[in-house]
Amino acid sequence: MVLGHRSQRRPDGDPDAVLALPPHGNYEFFSIQAETRAPMLLALDPDKGMVYGWLPASQRWEPLEHITGGMLAVSSLHRADWRCEVACEDRRSIFFLPTEEGLACFEPDGMGLNFRVHYLGGAPVIGAPVQFGEQVWVPLRTEDSSLRFISVTQNGELGATVELPTDAQGRFHAPLADGRMALWPGDAGQLVLRKQASGALEARFIAWPKGVHPEFEFGCPFLERDGGLWQLCFDSQRERYVYLQLGVDQPESHAATVPRLSTGSFNFRFAAKYKSPPWHDPEHGDDSGTDEVVLPMLESTTSSAVLGLKLATTVGLADVIKSSERMRVELVLDDDTSQTVFYTVSVTEPRRVRVFMHDGRLWLYHPLLNRLDGWDLRA
Repeated sequence: MVLGHRSQRRPDGDPDAVLALPPHGNYEFFSIQAETRAPMLLALDPDKGMVYGWLPASQRWEPLEHITGGMLAVSSLHRADWRCEVACEDRRSIFFLPTEEGLACFEPDGMGLNFRVHYLGGAPVIGAPVQFGEQVWVPLRTEDSSLRFISVTQNGELGATVELPTDAQGRFHAPLADGRMALWPGDAGQLVLRKQASGALEARFIAWPKGVHPEFEFGCPFLERDGGLWQLCFDSQRERYVYLQLGVDQPESHAATVPRLSTGSFNFRFAAKYKSPPWHDPEHGDDSGTDEVVLPMLESTTSSAVLGLKLATTVGLADVIKSSERMRVELVLDDDTSQTVFYTVSVTEPRRVRVFMHDGRLWLYHPLLNRLDGWDLRA
């Protein structure tokens, strides 16, 4: 992710392009091939089951209709927990969406402005889908309140299932997966789907230690260089923040002087980016007097670049995240060389800002803004 014309960017600069928004909603955007030669921009509102496609020739959004006249089922997942998986082959794309009717296998047709969809599992999805091994997995809650994991192939066919006799309640947040396990951290504990040495899959629920409560508002778990995952929590018995090891029965924990916001491999202490574990304090002295913080949104998988929102504040980080007041925030790209601020906008709930890439540009979306703003990326 390399910003075009970077040396010319200024905090008060204008975007390189703008697009109109779809009808009022709360959207996720995708740049994918949908039976089209070039990637098509789709806008999906999971809460309403509505999908729109952008038609560049006429500069307008058009709804995609179900090919048989039905509707796309809605999702009851909290938006912060929502995600999906997409399988692409040639000009065809299949979305795997969490819905109240099961896992939706949604296939858009941009040329016909319609879509096909079928559902797997026959029960509400309680956690977002994640690619684990060669299949996509998702947890569902059955009629007897126990849990069932189902898998689906890249072609949208039902695969293996794994039962888990637990009635664990509460939200399950965005999942994580590597070659050995898939994990859904939740309010009461972790759903873990682990591959055994024999190749068999084992499902478990691991409750949080007594007095330890996860703090999901601060971003995703920290990914250590050895592959370990660490969740920021608050330990009410010790009255301090800790980072707890995920996916194990007897987890280690590390005390932290301040909570940090994370995108996975990187974490931010106030406005400074670190690759080191977030429980390690910086060596350069006291930085607690700073009034700037960066809310990271997206990190590159091929470089050290992190895209985030920078803002000035006199209150604690937890208060900033939970605030519903309007704030002046700056869009910042932090990489090996510098932090480049290239846009300023005033929004409420800045954590609702989302970014995506389409047609050689980086785009910014917030549900309460009146347009999409875009910036050129360097090829």
